[in-house]
Amino acid sequence: MRNKIEIQIQTPATKEQLMQIRDEIRKIDGLESFDLRVPPAPLTPGKMDGGILALSAIVLDAVIAGVTHFTAEKTAETFSEQIAGAVRRVMGMTKHKPEAMGPEGSPFENNDVRIAISETNNGRKSLTYYDGNGASNLYSNREYSIDPECTYAILIGTSQYDDKANFSPIPPVAGNMDEMYRVLSDKTLVGLPYENITRLYNESCINIKEEIRNVTRTEGIKTLIFYYAGHGQNTGNNQLSLIAKDTRAIDEELHNDIPYSFIEKMMGSSQADQKIIILDACHSGLAAQGNNNSFDFEPVLGTFTLASTSADDSSYFKRDAANTYFTSFLTDAFKEGFTSSNTMLSLNDLYNYTSQKLSKIRLPVPVCKSQFKNISADKFYISPNPSFSLEARLGLPKQLYLQGKYEEARREYILLEKEYPDNQALRNEHIEFERNIEFNKLVKEGDIFFYKERKYRAAQMKYREALTVRDDESVRDKIADCENHILGEPQQDKNQQEYQRQKQQQKYEAPKPVPIPPHPIPSPFEKNRAQIIAGIIGIVVFGSIYLILHHKTYHIQDSDGSYYKYTGDTKTIKIGDEKKEIPDGEGEAEFDDNGATYKGGWRDGKFNGKGLFTWKSGEIYDGYFKNGYREGDAKYTYKEGILEGTWRAGTLQGSIHADFNNGNKYDGNWMNNTENGYGTFTWKNGDKYVGYWLNGERHGQGTQTWADGNSYSGEFKYGYRDGIGTLTWNSGDIYHCPQGTRKYYGGWKRDLKQGRGTCYDINGTIIYEGNFDNDKPISTTYFNNQ
Repeated sequence: MRNKIEIQIQTPATKEQLMQIRDEIRKIDGLESFDLRVPPAPLTPGKMDGGILALSAIVLDAVIAGVTHFTAEKTAETFSEQIAGAVRRVMGMTKHKPEAMGPEGSPFENNDVRIAISETNNGRKSLTYYDGNGASNLYSNREYSIDPECTYAILIGTSQYDDKANFSPIPPVAGNMDEMYRVLSDKTLVGLPYENITRLYNESCINIKEEIRNVTRTEGIKTLIFYYAGHGQNTGNNQLSLIAKDTRAIDEELHNDIPYSFIEKMMGSSQADQKIIILDACHSGLAAQGNNNSFDFEPVLGTFTLASTSADDSSYFKRDAANTYFTSFLTDAFKEGFTSSNTMLSLNDLYNYTSQKLSKIRLPVPVCKSQFKNISADKFYISPNPSFSLEARLGLPKQLYLQGKYEEARREYILLEKEYPDNQALRNEHIEFERNIEFNKLVKEGDIFFYKERKYRAAQMKYREALTVRDDESVRDKIADCENHILGEPQQDKNQQEYQRQKQQQKYEAPKPVPIPPHPIPSPFEKNRAQIIAGIIGIVVFGSIYLILHHKTYHIQDSDGSYYKYTGDTKTIKIGDEKKEIPDGEGEAEFDDNGATYKGGWRDGKFNGKGLFTWKSGEIYDGYFKNGYREGDAKYTYKEGILEGTWRAGTLQGSIHADFNNGNKYDGNWMNNTENGYGTFTWKNGDKYVGYWLNGERHGQGTQTWADGNSYSGEFKYGYRDGIGTLTWNSGDIYHCPQGTRKYYGGWKRDLKQGRGTCYDINGTIIYEGNFDNDKPISTTYFNNQ
């Protein structure tokens, strides 16, 4: 077994120090070979942070020999300590010579020395971080949603433009490129290999397109990260274009620009399972959401798009700053992390962090859109979380449990226990969680028996089983209710028996004499009664013979014990020594217990193929079946309207179209018998919502447009405007805002303005800025119209 160690020196080093480090590492017994790789030079030399990878930083790849080169007591950690000691001796040396040092090295003389050592030992990955305080283990086989070795990134930045009349320079873009490069290559953060990162700075349109083609065609790639910083422009019809160094605007048309449709096309052609697109440009929200009034943008499946601003806003920067506002906060999210988040940072964490920071300084917030195939953005982890707190982290599974998301909560507990196997409090909490889940499951099953099926003995058994898991007074009351119903069953049976006896007796009682009326004048029917009756009998007989010859009616018992009448094609099967006819082909069935009917295809006694199932209540399923389940495209008509979509294992899920009887319509994702995911809901009166849903409620990023032209674009939670959003009121002044307010941007809480907010007049001029509480201003800053 050959093991691998990667050393990343995160402290600026001179060329002489690098050579000394190389010589010191060569002296370590057991190291077979190593390779030195120097990252590309930064774009902004002289602006380096002291603790970040500098121009002379280095990565050392070392291949460690197997057991033949060191004893069983030696591990990869031994080499890590020796390598760290060698680096400390060189980097911490200010006045002493190497030969003056002891074999284990002296303490740090320069507390700014930082080293990250990642190692793979028998398939187990870990990373240790060394600084002035010693070593600290950052992770050991932590769960990444990305494999850094199979992840590629392309960073594109343009700060200078040939067409200076139309495109002003953006100096901070150079710093953006450096910071993104540092974050992506830093072993303590994302940790991509240097050769997996492509940087294009102030390049021409043709060079940018060619490099994008090359990267997207990379084989073996699993995740692709695309980052752009520079000018963005809405070219009309909600189409975004990215501006290259040689882009020119002539007669209001762009030449040598990079249409976002080209980026989409290249992303779609990439074999990467997931693509992460980050745009720091004006109007970049067009790539994530369309604009406030049009959501016709169809993103490439498998993408997560994070745009620095909405479709209608600009992306801001200061000319003398090291970075633009958005990229500065984005890279800070990687370096600072979240106290209340997971051990790893998710893509949602990046969005939430940048949104909070930009909102705090009253700048437009970013927008994002996730179209990943098999994972949600809040579960896609990209980097370790430097501010992880176990106490705060434990709040997440508790919150998921309260929301009824039991499987997600269970997954969180399992992940935490893997990382903290000795935490007894965590283990006890997980045990209590599982006990609560089992208790809830048993009580729910008992309720179904009790309330729905009236099987009181079965319900009582489930309730008693639940009490063995957890004592609960309400469950004891339910057991008592079951007992009362069970005790009443004999009397009910007795009453039922008496009713049947009386009914049977009435059946055989002699009929009472009926007075004979006088004979009327015979009608034509009376005169020909015999001939007519004979004709009717003949039709019935011949009809019956025809049906017998073609399709016999069977009375069949279904697998659940119920019976149904069946007429149609059959096939003969043999069960033991007995032969039995089962439906197979085309046929019709009428079910005895509920009066439902089915007409369509059968196979081996089950619905298969195209069919029409009609309930006694009037509900209709017109579509495809497989092995007895609704499976495939179909139209379902029920008391509230019509649903058209695809069924899987008897459940409607995925993209659907719904026409409700009250005149409302819905087009979008559907799950658990309601709106879930991204979709558009249109009310009969012309109101419209486009955005994300959770269990039938508006939840996440979305836009609500009213029939009168007013609109809200921003965050929703459980049906309420909640978070950061923009309210635009065309029909008059916004309620509880200064006179003349037509647009409000800021915080919301349950449909009320809450937190920091800004009011604009009809021309977009700020007329008020301050804090809101319960929809009303509490402190203000007013502006004149200059």
